[in-house]
Amino acid sequence: MPIPDSAENQRPIVDIHAHYFPETYLQLVKRHGAAFGAVYTETERGPTLEVGLLKVGPIAPCFIDLGARLSIMDRQGVDVQAMSLTQPMVYWPDEALSVELSAAFNDALQTAYSRHQDPLGWFGYTADALPTRSAGGA
Repeated sequence: MPIPDSAENQRPIVDIHAHYFPETYLQLVKRHGAAFGAVYTETERGPTLEVGLLKVGPIAPCFIDLGARLSIMDRQGVDVQAMSLTQPMVYWPDEALSVELSAAFNDALQTAYSRHQDPLGWFGYTADALPTRSAGGA
């Protein structure tokens, strides 16, 4: 039996695969990434990141600016997004920068969530995947 179309029975539309690059994360890559082989370039269409053979971007504003993201969500009828980081992630530099990148990402998501609890959720990151921090590490 079909569910009647009413606001009372409306199920939320959830996007469980939405990438986000907080400005604080990007600025850390820009300032410190070169020491670990990362290249940060600003273009007319948005920043690009290169780490080894991996190239990301240009990164569109909706992946950086929450206002742009929320506007697109409204246009698309998406009620909730679970945001996560994508390549190059946080595992390419040394442990100190990896921890700093993780904290920048998680802190930005906590701030976003505190301002927009209904439409935003996230997957946080830790530097625990680094060999020196994992159970098998030195």
